[in-house]
Amino acid sequence: MVAGADNGIFFVTRLKDNALVEYFKKRPGRKAKGVVLDQEIRLNGMKDKLRLIQFIADDGNEYRFVTNANHLTLVAEPAIPFSQR
Repeated sequence: MVAGADNGIFFVTRLKDNALVEYFKKRPGRKAKGVVLDQEIRLNGMKDKLRLIQFIADDGNEYRFVTNANHLTLVAEPAIPFSQR
């Protein structure tokens, strides 16, 4: 498990375009409007798997987020206002 996740500490951050990523299985289940990908990944140099969420906003902009919060389901749009992303 990613450091901190076992202590109830979770993070969400945007994934840079040049990040070196190893892709694993896609996560099953219903996805919120705009979510086009929900997949397990590993970033180069890390031993723990993370979660990649790719989202297309109503204005057409695409966002890719990485999180260690694997326990959450995607049934609602992200709660983070776009001005804070």
